[in-house]
Amino acid sequence: MYYLTSLLRAPVTLTVLIVCIAVYIMQNNNPLITQKYSFHFFSVREGQYYRLFTGGFLHGSVMHLFMNMYSLYNLGTWMESMLGPFKFAVVLFGGVLVGNLFCYMMNVRSSIGLSGGLYALMFFYFVLVMRYTDVSVVSLVRNNIANILINFMPGVAWQAHLGGAAVGILTAVLFH
Repeated sequence: MYYLTSLLRAPVTLTVLIVCIAVYIMQNNNPLITQKYSFHFFSVREGQYYRLFTGGFLHGSVMHLFMNMYSLYNLGTWMESMLGPFKFAVVLFGGVLVGNLFCYMMNVRSSIGLSGGLYALMFFYFVLVMRYTDVSVVSLVRNNIANILINFMPGVAWQAHLGGAAVGILTAVLFH
């Protein structure tokens, strides 16, 4: 019951969770959805700029979807209640957009997933922890080693994570 209550108090988080799950189900029924809406370097270069945003709602596997939705739930419910829906949406969707812009600038051929937005949330949180507590950078790195190591896995668009992290840091400084 607690999980549902916290989601109901976070409308943006809940909406993104529902949309990502629904889109994943549609992707499995129609592979052309992935082809048409994923971030793809050459398609963006030809003017399909919507892909900088829509690719964030697509996922490549059940595990990819689960990990991103689990992270969104954990970061989103808390951060949306703290920031409010508008600022939260700016951080999350700004991270998706800028993450894919970093992919574009670094010639990544294609990518999908919400990770740019999630890294924006994570780094926003890191800035707050560093600013308002006495937690050290070493402690933050040690507690987030799995998130750091994910960047070295094959097929992971670390460029999107980097762009999202930049948005998280920038918005944390601007909003606080």
